[in-house]
Amino acid sequence: METPDVQKKEDEKEEPDKEKPMGATVEEFAKMSRELAATGNLWASSGQYEMAMKCFTDAIKFNPKEFRLFGNRSLCYERMHQYENALRDADLALSMEPSWIKGLFRKGKALCGLKRYYEASLIYKEVLKLEDSSAEAKQEIKRAQTLHLMEMGFSWTQSSEALKKHATLEEAVEALFCGDVNEDPGAAGASADTTADYQVVQEVEEEEYDDNEEEGEWIVLQPSRPRTQQIKEFDAPVQSRSNSQSPTPHLRNSVKPPFFSVWVGSLAPAVTYSTLHELFSRVGAIYSIKMLLEHQCAFVNYTRKEDCDRAIQCFDGMVLEGAPLSVRGPSKYQAAHGFARSAATDPFSRSGQQKKECFFWRTSGCTRQDCTFRHVPEHKNIDKDKFTSRLGNFNT
Repeated sequence: METPDVQKKEDEKEEPDKEKPMGATVEEFAKMSRELAATGNLWASSGQYEMAMKCFTDAIKFNPKEFRLFGNRSLCYERMHQYENALRDADLALSMEPSWIKGLFRKGKALCGLKRYYEASLIYKEVLKLEDSSAEAKQEIKRAQTLHLMEMGFSWTQSSEALKKHATLEEAVEALFCGDVNEDPGAAGASADTTADYQVVQEVEEEEYDDNEEEGEWIVLQPSRPRTQQIKEFDAPVQSRSNSQSPTPHLRNSVKPPFFSVWVGSLAPAVTYSTLHELFSRVGAIYSIKMLLEHQCAFVNYTRKEDCDRAIQCFDGMVLEGAPLSVRGPSKYQAAHGFARSAATDPFSRSGQQKKECFFWRTSGCTRQDCTFRHVPEHKNIDKDKFTSRLGNFNT
């Protein structure tokens, strides 16, 4: 009768011994992961990002719950111009540690590489919520916003000056289109060139291998080469970025990739650049947006023609900020002569001898005393029923 109890006690004594190999294996995996990560840092410190990426990938296999490994690999992908992979790893790191500031910086850099500057600026603002004294976050916000404005066709100097004078991106955009920001023609090119080179070098010096958050866990190597050598070494990647997805402010003569435009008219005064970006990005990746405030219209440029077709199908007639949008493809004249001139001669704009009839007069009845559109008495409320079914419920 006592034999089972004795056997049970013997089994209980053996169980801890069975767990020892398991514990030793976990510890061994963690050690191998740290060694691979240290090797990855060595490769990365010498600029061998592909080798470093492979080391971090192997390190992740042994310790997939270490969020810093994904942050390190994200940096390598970003240096290799693989911005989609960089963004994926940054998101993985942040999914494990949402408040990791360095992970937010990694995500911001990846978004900038994808030319998603507005989203990048929002990420850097998240950093400021966690650390309101972060000078680096403020600098990156300015950089993302400046590149954002440059995608709209403005120079580095114009964009920088506008952001200095105005508190928000929207105010800077309006000032630029209204001509409130002046540029010194002689200083514009040199300023953009020197600023771009400085930023690339500074980015490398300040950002590389800063994941030393736990003492002894990571090997941190500081660049020992002279600054002139660093500028020379990173000059080639800067030049190569002109044909890649990465933005470079000073390459003004580089060939831009093909893009496809839709013309957006009848914009309400309350519509801002961010409002248009948020709406039109729902149907595809936006290359750039150019707003012409004086004509109450804009051009949204997509990277794929099918996205233009979807935008016309989805948004034409949609009410935005109280006014229905007019969305269509650009005319042949617009494609040949550029946005500014075409908008000025567009039959849907306010300018020109033949003014368009007031939409509100034809639908709900315009009550503005200063309305510049034509009010034909017999056309009052004539289209009310026609447009009622197209109002939609979009709110921004």
